Amino acid sequence: MAWAGLPPRPADSDDKKWIFNPPPGWPEPPAGWRPPPDWRPDTSWPPAPAGWDFWKAAGDSGRKRITTFAKALVGAITLIATVTGTYLAYLAVRPHPATTADWVRQANAACDQEIGAMDESIFNGLVPSTAGQPGTSTQSSQVSRVNGMIGAVASLTKVIGDMDAEPTPGDSGAPQVRAVLSSGHALVNSLNSFSYAAQDAVENTSATRLAHDYATEMTAYKQFQVNVVTWRRAVGKLGLNQCPFWTSGNPNLLPSQAPTTAPATPPSQTAVLNDGEQQLVAKLNPNDLINCYGRPELEGGGVVAAVNCHTVIPGPTKQPLVVQFSDISAAQTWFSSNTAGYVDQDNCAAGHRLGTWSHDEVTAGMLGCTYTTSGGFRMVWVVDGALIGIIADGTDGSSMYTWWENSAYVVS
Repeated sequence: MAWAGLPPRPADSDDKKWIFNPPPGWPEPPAGWRPPPDWRPDTSWPPAPAGWDFWKAAGDSGRKRITTFAKALVGAITLIATVTGTYLAYLAVRPHPATTADWVRQANAACDQEIGAMDESIFNGLVPSTAGQPGTSTQSSQVSRVNGMIGAVASLTKVIGDMDAEPTPGDSGAPQVRAVLSSGHALVNSLNSFSYAAQDAVENTSATRLAHDYATEMTAYKQFQVNVVTWRRAVGKLGLNQCPFWTSGNPNLLPSQAPTTAPATPPSQTAVLNDGEQQLVAKLNPNDLINCYGRPELEGGGVVAAVNCHTVIPGPTKQPLVVQFSDISAAQTWFSSNTAGYVDQDNCAAGHRLGTWSHDEVTAGMLGCTYTTSGGFRMVWVVDGALIGIIADGTDGSSMYTWWENSAYVVS
């Protein structure tokens, strides 16, 4: 289209200056350029839109938009900074989820503060003794032992309470922590029962009353034997090496300290162990079997040693027989001979089991379970890795199987 010329440039004023505003598609002129009077646009440029303003006030080319954008950007940055600061402050003050490592550290610290001579005081209190006559040295000694035990049990109660007060971990170790707490409460309960009965015993001299108190002590002690093994296994898994009874080699757990009367030794039993029997007993876990005596009449051929042992956890009605084999072939022959006629329906507690068994998810050996013709219940199993065989007799399959689950791997 023909060039119609430019409208006159408005006059500059103090608050406004005017510059040339090229239409869309025209090249941007140099800063401050003004078209001369005879200037004409290039014919190759597109025509200016109808009503186009060829003059604009200096600073109108997006300054307001830039200012608005800058304000919006500053506001956004401020908002982000505020939100970020608030979130970081929240992270700084919020409680972090407890981990098993945290819990173990606190639990060991609680045990370390309270343990003192706890083991010794508890086991001294568990040592049997007659109450004696009032005012005698015998009664005074027992009163001192029981008082020390009561104080030690109170300390143990505080330890378990401190553990219980710690936040439960939210990781995979939570079940092991709960096992420690559960076994700890059970241990305290059995020790409290024993100490109450022992306190009654030293305060009474009636023969009838003493017999009752002593029977109560016996029941509580048997429960303590079960609970202390469970506790030691639980604290051992978490490495709570500052806590009472944590180590399986605790010398305080001596059979001579148990408040029980050893049964009379039948003629076929030998109190003095021969070399092979001593080596066998040395392999056994004192958490499972104690007070072993020799059975030399059962030794010979592939059986190089044989002993009967008392169980720590109640279950069998007879002391289990434990034998040591010369090799795996002798173990298999012995097992087959002692499980002839057994039937496998994969149900030991019901008396129908003949197959392999596992320890720590690894096949450990052979297992056979059956009800005998006399109405008793028998379990026969072999620990292949140790070349050891065990026969245990009881009356009830369910209770025997429960005992077996805790005590089958008799090797220390």
